[in-house]
Amino acid sequence: MRARIAELHRELGTTFVYVTHDQTEAMTMADRIVVMLDGKIQQADTPAQLYAHPCNVFVAGFIGTPPMNILPGRLVRRGNALDLQVLGTEVALPHRLQSHAKLLTYVDRDVLLGLRAEDLSTDPAWLNITDPAAFRVQVEMAERMGAETYLYADLQGRRVIARVPGTVSFQKEDQTVLYPNMEALHLFDPETEVCICD
Repeated sequence: MRARIAELHRELGTTFVYVTHDQTEAMTMADRIVVMLDGKIQQADTPAQLYAHPCNVFVAGFIGTPPMNILPGRLVRRGNALDLQVLGTEVALPHRLQSHAKLLTYVDRDVLLGLRAEDLSTDPAWLNITDPAAFRVQVEMAERMGAETYLYADLQGRRVIARVPGTVSFQKEDQTVLYPNMEALHLFDPETEVCICD
């Protein structure tokens, strides 16, 4: 059905308004998407922009499968650098965020950290950096999808989902380490749930 509607859209060359609660339909068919919650527009943009730059926690969780991992954190200053404390692990903020003016107002305050499943890996080499951040987790479930596996894990009482190669094998209760791609990090205000900087 999606293919037929997209084909009609191309053939007719007119504007279509298609209402769906299925974000996969929206992502695959639309040139632009309007994400709404309780009758209010949250964000209107291209599918790629919604995925890469969600304006708030709702959009971050609604757009993308699986939804973005959202974790509590605290922004702290270490000398001239900003670090993020996340569930017992302290990680350096990426260079692109170190001098972000808006972030400076969040020093010594709580924030929400957002990372997509593809931005967590069991292989530290994929990051191409020395001394990567590391989250120690316990595997809850491994959902094999062929070329990839969704790894559901417990991080200090919070569920995180990582998209790892299908060749990676884990069993329930295995202990492992997930390495986050901090360059892909999203930060949200914990009260308003609005993106702080992107």
